Amino acid sequence: MEKKNKGTEYSIEIPKQEKYFFLIRNFLENILSLEKVSEKESDEIVLAVNEASDKLFSMHQEGQGNIKVDIRIIVNPKKIIITLRHRGLKQLSMYFKKRDEERIVMDSVKSKIGEYLMEKNADEVSFSSSKRKGHQVKIIKYRNR
Repeated sequence: MEKKNKGTEYSIEIPKQEKYFFLIRNFLENILSLEKVSEKESDEIVLAVNEASDKLFSMHQEGQGNIKVDIRIIVNPKKIIITLRHRGLKQLSMYFKKRDEERIVMDSVKSKIGEYLMEKNADEVSFSSSKRKGHQVKIIKYRNR
């Protein structure tokens, strides 16, 4: 936890293993409660972050070893900024992998639903990928709207 002019910053690093996935939600809920974020806003943020985490985790390819997702939250009176990032190898297009058509369609639908939920529950969502920063999802929720 670090106090800055821009607000209070919190961060945590979570290994990509299903047994630790609940830590993301618990960490986020505890921070939002501590910062006295309304229950409605908190529920919306948690849902958006769950979908963003799922998106990052699904980009991890087997055989890359363990990955970790860094989560940074900045809370100030005007907005809440959540940045999720993992440094992994660039994802190969699913079309280069051996997959059946049904699996490709299901993965596409799941991705679109996740993106819809992120956009519906946050005010701004952006995704970027670079060699230096890795894969990053940034979610912004303006407060008291």
